[in-house]
Amino acid sequence: WRTNLFPFNAPEVVENTFITKLMEKLLGKDAKLLYCGLIYSMPNSADQPWHQDGTPLFDDSELKVDVPPYAMNVFIPLNNIDEAIGPTEFILESHKNEHARRINLNIDKAIQRDYQPIGPLLFSGEVLIYDYRVCHRGAKNLSTQTRTMLYLMYARPWFKEHLNFSEDCLFEN
Repeated sequence: WRTNLFPFNAPEVVENTFITKLMEKLLGKDAKLLYCGLIYSMPNSADQPWHQDGTPLFDDSELKVDVPPYAMNVFIPLNNIDEAIGPTEFILESHKNEHARRINLNIDKAIQRDYQPIGPLLFSGEVLIYDYRVCHRGAKNLSTQTRTMLYLMYARPWFKEHLNFSEDCLFEN
C-alpha cells in the first residue's frame, strides 16, 4: 500500500548498492524492483502454510533441467528474529525441478521424510535473499511482539507477477 512513498522509496532501501549489485548478478543488469511492502506476523499467530511465491516457468514434461532464477525476494527484518518471534522457514533446493516435483505432491510428507527446513535467525536490518520459487513459510509467533519484515521483490524485466498481487487496491488512493 502506497509503496511509492517513504519509507519504501527511501534510497537506502531501493538503491542499496549491495542489494542492487547482487540482483544484477543474479537476474541481469536490467533487473527491476517490482514490489516492496511489509509482512506482519502478530503475537500468538500460527505457522503459515508452506508455499512458493512463484511457479516453474515450464511444465515438467517440457523441461528436464533447472532454469536460472527469474525473480528474487529480499527480506529485511525490522526487529530481531529469534525462535520465539518465529523465523521464515525454508526448504532448501525446493526451487529445483527434481525437488519441487516431489515436494509439491505432498509438502508435509516430503518434509517429514526427505527435507529438514531451516529457519535463519536474523538481527534487525540484516538481509535474507532467496529465489522466488523456494518453498517457505512464516513460522508461528509465540512472542508478545509483532514480527515485521520489509520485503522487496526483484525480477527480470520480462517477468510479470500474476500470482500474489492484483491490480485492485484495498484502500482509497
